[in-house]
Amino acid sequence: MSNETNSSEIDYMDMFGPISHDSEDTKTKAKRPGELKPVTTSKRNDTVFKHLFSKKEYAVKLLKTIAKLDYTVDDIEICETSILFQRFNDLSIKVKDEYFVFVEQQSTWNPNMPLRFFIYTADIYRTFLDHPHLYSESLVPLPSPQFYIIYNGKAKITEDILRLQSAFEKSKSHFLDLMAVVLDMNTVPDLPNKAKDDPLYGYTFLVNKAREYEQQGNSRDFSISQAIKDCQGSDILKDYLDSYFKEVANMLTVERMEELYIIGHETKGRKEGIKEGKIEGKIEGKIEGKIEAFLEVGFSIDDISDRLNLPKDEVLKICEENNLLKGD
Repeated sequence: MSNETNSSEIDYMDMFGPISHDSEDTKTKAKRPGELKPVTTSKRNDTVFKHLFSKKEYAVKLLKTIAKLDYTVDDIEICETSILFQRFNDLSIKVKDEYFVFVEQQSTWNPNMPLRFFIYTADIYRTFLDHPHLYSESLVPLPSPQFYIIYNGKAKITEDILRLQSAFEKSKSHFLDLMAVVLDMNTVPDLPNKAKDDPLYGYTFLVNKAREYEQQGNSRDFSISQAIKDCQGSDILKDYLDSYFKEVANMLTVERMEELYIIGHETKGRKEGIKEGKIEGKIEGKIEGKIEAFLEVGFSIDDISDRLNLPKDEVLKICEENNLLKGD
């Protein structure tokens, strides 16, 4: 019997297979066409949003809230796709063979999200497609992509949808577009009650509480710790926070530092003519950006080491290599 693939009969699952949970390093394994990359549950650039919704029991609830997709944990796979500077998108969920749902959480407004989604999408399809099928005479079936931006920053926004078309300023294209739905979490009515049953609203409540305490003049550590305790006491994300109290506190601290760092440098950049996106790329993609952010607000090397889960010697080495200890 011939082993050649009949070009008129494409096996969908040959291209989009289930996620692998093998423990051995997948970089040393031959990846089956369409096999998803395993999810790593602990990364230095994890955010609370990513850490929370990379867990399937919370991801299915997120899908129901933002996309009205009602599926079980057995129907979905969590995957990651890398792009520039080894930056990972927040969340990509493969729903059976029907959808790829891309979700990004933003605390600072970024009108370039459609372009980033475009790159994520191309990368994920390139990774999961079986090369021979792409050049066959038959149409390659694809899961349909959906794009969502979860915005919980301070700036007031009016956009409900962002489109890639908007970036084509000199000449509008009728050939290419991408639409991303914007969900402004600042406009959620009756948030405290919704937060008890819905993890997205629970996450939003947690972040808002931490900001509220900080705005009242409390220290950042106290504000974050108390916000977590408030959620636990109100049965909001209780199981998750009981299991990951310290991790969540550390991640929220890093996120807040990054947010302030980006905002500060955007202001400075406007004054000094720094090219837009340079600082954002630094803070999002490189560990030295995070270390610099902590140093600028007075964190010690020991504290930075603890916050970023890095050995003190490694933090010092990064500081020396990037001249971050000026004047010391």
